[in-house]
Amino acid sequence: MKTVDSNTCGRNALDTACYTYTCVNSTCVQAPRWTNNDCFTFACVGNVIQVATTTNCGASDDCVVYSCNNATGCQQTILPNPYGTNAKCLICDSQNGWHQPVDNCPSTPCQPGSCDNATGACQRAPPTVCNNPEDLCDTSICNPTTGVCTAGYTLCPPPNNCQTGRCVQTTGLCSYLNRQCANNASCCGETQFCSPVSEECECTLYVGPCTEPPTNAPPPSGSPTSAPSPPTNQPTTTLCVCDNYLCFTQFCVNHLTGQCSANQTVNCTQVLEGLVNGIDYCTVVTGPCDDTTGCPFGPVVCPLPANCETIISDPAHVGCCRSIPKPCPSDGCFSYTCNATTGACDSTPLCIQGSDECISTTCDGTQCVDTPTVCPSSTCFAASCNPTTGQCSSTPLDCDDNDLCTLDTCDETLGCQNTPAIICAPSSEQTCVESLGCNPLTGTCGTRPWVCDDNVSCTIDVCEVGTGCVYTPAHELCSDSTQCNNNTRCNATIGCQSDPVVCEGQGLYCKTALCIPFSGCSAKPRDCQGNASNTTCDTFNCSEVNKTCVKNRQDCFVFLGIIAGIVVGAAIGGALGAAAILICASTSGAAYAISANSNTEEGHKVKHNPLYHGQGRGAECNL
Repeated sequence: MKTVDSNTCGRNALDTACYTYTCVNSTCVQAPRWTNNDCFTFACVGNVIQVATTTNCGASDDCVVYSCNNATGCQQTILPNPYGTNAKCLICDSQNGWHQPVDNCPSTPCQPGSCDNATGACQRAPPTVCNNPEDLCDTSICNPTTGVCTAGYTLCPPPNNCQTGRCVQTTGLCSYLNRQCANNASCCGETQFCSPVSEECECTLYVGPCTEPPTNAPPPSGSPTSAPSPPTNQPTTTLCVCDNYLCFTQFCVNHLTGQCSANQTVNCTQVLEGLVNGIDYCTVVTGPCDDTTGCPFGPVVCPLPANCETIISDPAHVGCCRSIPKPCPSDGCFSYTCNATTGACDSTPLCIQGSDECISTTCDGTQCVDTPTVCPSSTCFAASCNPTTGQCSSTPLDCDDNDLCTLDTCDETLGCQNTPAIICAPSSEQTCVESLGCNPLTGTCGTRPWVCDDNVSCTIDVCEVGTGCVYTPAHELCSDSTQCNNNTRCNATIGCQSDPVVCEGQGLYCKTALCIPFSGCSAKPRDCQGNASNTTCDTFNCSEVNKTCVKNRQDCFVFLGIIAGIVVGAAIGGALGAAAILICASTSGAAYAISANSNTEEGHKVKHNPLYHGQGRGAECNL
């Protein structure tokens, strides 16, 4: 492997406008020429640095402004209330901007309400009171649409024409009185009554002709000239026929003679008591009796009330008019008291703003409601309210993934984005640099020399910048010390190769030749003797032509030890002494001797051969 030096590091790189290359400890280190920040990321496109991504911090509106700072990333600025601190009733949202909610201080035409911009609390006027609360017959109400009082009173229509009805103020219930009928001349001066059948006034006793009064009868004393003429006829009976007028009446003095009393003035007060069927201090006689209409009756007119006072008509109260404290309304939001100077009901709010400026205390018309301040949060910012100032502030979402190789930003649509910020050059065999990517602990690109390995043991693998991997055969790496190989060499594809050593005689039938590792060639004749049945006197020759072993037959003779000593001693020396020997002669005239003392299988046979014991005769070699 070749070592990269400062002269070759990045020499043939095609992206030097985007990256720098530096040789550090024999390693070519690539570094981008740009610096990503929290607002932008860059990339190398065609050896040109271009903006890759832009951080989306969110859409600004009337409430919040979003911006991006290259050093700190997205920032959220909550805009202050443009109307100042005296506009605490206003809130802001992205749809409506700064506005006063419709429901933060409910108001109706009959009870106006408004928000106090200084405190943010709801102020409500006393509800409009249209009826007299002490007169249970008064049903006047405030029109919720117009705020105008609509008069109302409980009516008590009679069930028939013989009764009159009215509402009792203290109970709100109807009371019914019988109808009073006036006198009629056709009834001969008798009082009429209302018939439940005809629902009309009818005569009580007399119906029909009446007699003329006596000529000496004096005219009614004090009778008005406009009074109706007395009847011209009187009853023919002896019963009293007395005159009854609207303002004068007579009564019978003597029923036997029919004598009537003098005219008596009608007491209108007594008449009233009979009409109301009990005590009613609110109906009074309003004037003298009228001969045409009778007694005049009317309601008591009460004086105007003083401040913080209400005058009511109470039929059971002597004098009718009764003074009670002026009623002031009450609800869950305000307490009301009457102002003795103005006579108006002053209100004191019950819903008091607390010390926490982030909670607005208002009234919904029936009870106090604590409404927390809603700070505009977003995907990338968590907003909170300061309880001391009531102002909203925001904290960016922490998107740090603890990887120095990424740019950590927040997108309002996608949330946290961890975008690769360090774009390391890819591995390239042409530059002989292998990229290890970005180290998340250091934020730097790591590289190492390109490793060339063809898995062939006898090649030298090196990387050359501009060329790439080069594999060169090294024959010296294929040395063979076994002495059985020739022409050892390196094949760049399959590795070491060699030719086997061919030993002399290798391939012949009558000679065995082979190469023994670390010893070299070894050759020996083929052993044909193993085929002999008598290994002492039978011999075999190897025939290369016939590729077989050929047997040779021979004769054997045994002589006495002395003769053997002489013969063999002459032939092979006196080493055998006088030992018995076996003399074998072949048909070709060759002879050889085998000693009985020979520590061989043949010698063993000679020793135990009967001829060996001096029988003095020859024996065949086929022992």
